[in-house]
Amino acid sequence: STMIGCPMAWTLKYHVGLKMPDTLSIPTGNQMIGTFCHRIIQELFKDLNVKLTPKEAEAKTLSLYDSLVASFASELLLEGRELDNKRYRAAVGRAVRQLVETMDQFGLVVEKTEEKLQGSLGAIPFIGYADLLLNEKAGHRFVLDLKWSGSSKKRKEEVEEGAALQ
Repeated sequence: STMIGCPMAWTLKYHVGLKMPDTLSIPTGNQMIGTFCHRIIQELFKDLNVKLTPKEAEAKTLSLYDSLVASFASELLLEGRELDNKRYRAAVGRAVRQLVETMDQFGLVVEKTEEKLQGSLGAIPFIGYADLLLNEKAGHRFVLDLKWSGSSKKRKEEVEEGAALQ
């Protein structure tokens, strides 16, 4: 979307490699939740030799949430945010449980998390990271791009209309 919206910003960021220092870009709001949840998934599937049931995945997710919230989503620990924190915690636990249930249903296993993928279109190089790289018994590989915030209705409409950029 950056390339379409502002080609100069895309060129400076992805081609030239300019970026804001990490100390100047502390995420908040939806971006914070996304970063936090991606980290939970990385930790959850760190040991690829351990097969978790949906119930175990949910329990481990809730434990990871509790241990990482101060580092990744400290604004949820502020006075007055207790209800938001409880809601996010429950929602992330449910989402991970449903993710593992769906993976089990389709016989998918996690091959890697945050896997670097690269290719080119003509002379333009593209580099990205797959949130989850999944594999199934027949050897087919799938890339899963996790979305943790925003409107699921909007995402569904984008896909149905062929307007989704990811």
